[in-house]
Amino acid sequence: MFVACNNMAVLELLCQRGADLSLGDQDGATTVHYAAQQSTSHSGDSSHAAAADQPALRALLSAGADPDCRDVDGRTPLMWAATSGN
Repeated sequence: MFVACNNMAVLELLCQRGADLSLGDQDGATTVHYAAQQSTSHSGDSSHAAAADQPALRALLSAGADPDCRDVDGRTPLMWAATSGN
C-alpha cells in the first residue's frame, strides 16, 4: 500500500531495515509490481528516462528487488507497467 500511495519514507525505511521485497499480496503481486504500475510523465523520453520518474521503482531495484518476479497469473512487473501504459 505504501508504494501505491507513493510513501517514499516508509519504502526507504523498509529497504534500510532489510524487508523481504519478494513477499506478495493475495494475488502474488509484490511492491515491484505496484511500483512499475505507477504512472510516469510521458514526454517522448526513452524508457530509461521514464524509469527515472519512478523513485519507488528505483529504490526497490537498488535494494535488490527482483524485476522478473511474477504474480499468481505469471505476470512480471514489466507486464504490469505495459498494461498501465508505462
